[in-house]
Amino acid sequence: MWYKEWRLVRYKLWLWLAGFGLITLNYLLQNVLLKPFEMLVYPDGGVEKHTTLFENWILIAQGFLPIFAVLGGIDLISEEVGRGTISFLLAKPLSRSRLYITKIGLNSLVLGGVVGLLSLIMLLIDHLPRSVGISKWNVVKVGTAEYAGFPRNEFLGPSQPVEIFPALLSIALIILECVAITAIVGLVSIFTRNLLQTLAVAALPLGALLFWLDGLGKTFNSATKMSPESGMAFSPVGEIPLVSGVVEGRWVGVGLLAMLATLLISLGLFLFQHKKF
Repeated sequence: MWYKEWRLVRYKLWLWLAGFGLITLNYLLQNVLLKPFEMLVYPDGGVEKHTTLFENWILIAQGFLPIFAVLGGIDLISEEVGRGTISFLLAKPLSRSRLYITKIGLNSLVLGGVVGLLSLIMLLIDHLPRSVGISKWNVVKVGTAEYAGFPRNEFLGPSQPVEIFPALLSIALIILECVAITAIVGLVSIFTRNLLQTLAVAALPLGALLFWLDGLGKTFNSATKMSPESGMAFSPVGEIPLVSGVVEGRWVGVGLLAMLATLLISLGLFLFQHKKF
C-alpha cells in the first residue's frame, strides 16, 4: 500500500522541491549573493531587538504554503473515485482506516520533509558568518501605541543569527500548517469526484482556515501601518516581524495547529469510514 501511494506522490515531491527550491534560491540571491540582508534593529523596552535572515524567509515561504499544501490533499480520495479505482481498493483486505491514514500520512510526510529540509538549510546559512546591512529604526509613540520605522541609519555590520530554539518552533509551525491544509482539502476530497470539484468545494473552509492562520501568524508577521503624525510607514513594535528569541506565541501556535491538524485528520477518517462509494 505504501509503495502504491509513493508512486502517486513522487511527482508531487519533484514539484514541491522545484517550487520551494526556486523560492529559496530567489531569496538567497536577493539577500545574500547579490546584496547583504537588511537586518532591522530597534529598541524595545531598553533592549535592542533585530530581525533575521532565516525567519524573514519563513515569513515569505509561509505565503506560498497554501498553494503547495493544497496539492497534497486535492486528489486524496477524489482521484480514486473519478478513476473508478476506489471500489477496487476497498475490495482488498485493507481497512479504510489504513487506506486513509496511508494517503494523508504520506502526502503530509513528504511535503513536511521538503519544507523542513529547506528550512534547516536556511537556518544553517543564517548561522554562517557574514556582513549584513543594518538599519537602526527609531521608535515613536502615537498615543499609547509604539511604532518603529523611519528615519533610520544604514551601515554594514556582522550578522546576528536566529536563536536555534525559536527557529525550530518556526519550522514546526509551517510544517503543521502544511498538514492542517492538506487535511482539510483531503477531507473535502472524500465527497468529490475530481480535482476541480475538490478545489471549488474546499475554497470556503480553506479560506476560513487561512484567515485563522493569518490571525495566528501575528506573533511573527509584520503588520505595516501608517503613522498619523508623519504619514510614513511604520510597524507596531509588538508586531515587528520575526524577532530573534520570541517563543511564547510560537508555542501557542504549535499547540493549536497540532490540535487542529489532529482534529481534521480524525474527522476525515471518520467520514471516510462511513461514506458509501
